[in-house]
Amino acid sequence: INAIDISILIFLVILGIMVDLMNKAGGSAAFGRWAKKAVKTRSGAQLLTMLLGVLIFIDDYFNCLTVGAVMRPVTESHKISRAKLAYLIDATAAPVCMIAPVSSWAAAVSGYVQSDAVNVVRGDVHRGGLFAHQAAHGVSVRGCQVIGWTVAE
Repeated sequence: INAIDISILIFLVILGIMVDLMNKAGGSAAFGRWAKKAVKTRSGAQLLTMLLGVLIFIDDYFNCLTVGAVMRPVTESHKISRAKLAYLIDATAAPVCMIAPVSSWAAAVSGYVQSDAVNVVRGDVHRGGLFAHQAAHGVSVRGCQVIGWTVAE
């Protein structure tokens, strides 16, 4: 364990505290009430879940906690199972964080790189190239989101 790992852990604890404060203050419930009125269809609830997942890209755990807390009442009102909600959230959280340059993933990836060049399977890649290389894998997960949205329960 090094300093970057400890700082990421502290960052995640702070994000968890923020989510709990948002829930206790009623922010999640207020957004849920608005979304119940605004979203009229089952597919709209699923799209809003994925949209929120894309907008909250700071951290994948923060994304799961926040979007799950906010969208659970909305998806339940449209008879979407919790398992499908969890899949939609999970298929959005990590891939979006992987391709966002300002996220805990970017901090973790740059923290693991000790030197200016790292030997990846295809050859030496610099720090920026390493982030771009791993971000390309996150883009391929978009297919999972489309499948999760279109497949019936």
